[in-house]
Amino acid sequence: MIILNTITRENVLVPIAILCGSFVLHTVVMHYDSNSDSMIIRLSIMLTPLPVAIFCLVTARYYDNSKIFGRSFLALGGSYMAVFVGESIFFYFVDTHGFVQFARIGEALFLCSYVLLATHIIINTRYFVDKLTIYQRCVLVLVPISIMVTYSAVFLYGINHAPA
Repeated sequence: MIILNTITRENVLVPIAILCGSFVLHTVVMHYDSNSDSMIIRLSIMLTPLPVAIFCLVTARYYDNSKIFGRSFLALGGSYMAVFVGESIFFYFVDTHGFVQFARIGEALFLCSYVLLATHIIINTRYFVDKLTIYQRCVLVLVPISIMVTYSAVFLYGINHAPA
């Protein structure tokens, strides 16, 4: 808990270093080992959201639960923590041990992360924008929905047309 009470340059650099290290590890492994089932690739994908979550939670603590930044970064940190825990569940239970019944827990955490991310965006939008135009509201609603629908369609198409 000492990291949450005092924000120093060293405390802020630790999550950034972990994130950069995870990115470099993932990039190097993808360059030299194109096998998508590689354990190192799965490990780097699992670890990437963790430093972002830590950084957001440290930032939320720094703002001491203020109405805007504290709550906003708390929601964003919770979102990335949900992604990390969901990826950990998939990595440990589903990929490593083959317990597919735990996949729904990971998927529920991914859905929770979307809700928390939307909360982060709503808090920031309400504070920094006085009045949204109809066009801006449509963009804020349609862009995330179109991305999720496109991703879902591509994912489901890939499952239904996978080679046997």
